[in-house]
Amino acid sequence: MPDKISVDFPRVMIAAPGSGHGKTMISCGLMALLKKAGKDVKAFKCGPDYIDPMFHRQVLEVPSYNLDSFFSDPNTLCYLLGRHGTEICPETAPHPLGMIEGVMGYYDGLGGTTDKASSYEVARLTKTPVILVADASGSGLSVLAQIKGFLKFRKNSGIRGVIFNRMSPGLYPAMKEQTEKELGIRVVGYVPKIKEISWESRHLGLICPEE
Repeated sequence: MPDKISVDFPRVMIAAPGSGHGKTMISCGLMALLKKAGKDVKAFKCGPDYIDPMFHRQVLEVPSYNLDSFFSDPNTLCYLLGRHGTEICPETAPHPLGMIEGVMGYYDGLGGTTDKASSYEVARLTKTPVILVADASGSGLSVLAQIKGFLKFRKNSGIRGVIFNRMSPGLYPAMKEQTEKELGIRVVGYVPKIKEISWESRHLGLICPEE
């Protein structure tokens, strides 16, 4: 393995407070939009999960790679991110953009009682900024308390932005203003509840894309 692999390329992690908050749907939606805009998107998944990368590949038509801080030491983790993130890009999209999908809750690591091998650890070790997906269904201002908790739980959370999921379009402008004013973090958008789109889970995670 080379002594040094550059990880100096634009990238972001999409994480959430827990499973079922919409990480995969929003990650795939963003990948599709970026691909349509002519970006060369490089997809990654935290942990050994193999189903979510199938969805990434379905959208991008290129492989998605795992980043696992349990099986890989910090140097290897950064090497893998740099290697796959800066692979030769097509002439039509010469600038790579990395998108890492988190796993489970942002701080959930081994046994659920440590942040070891969590999305947070991968983001910290690779110095990747994080956008937190906050599920706003069934709540209003209370969702800000949850976001604040994630921002403050670790001294350097790495969280730089928020996307609200399942939020009422009428509620969004006020919630965006309130969040940015009270928490000092940028709200980059929202996704309303769409009944026509629903990816159900089962014992091993999401159903597979071909289903």
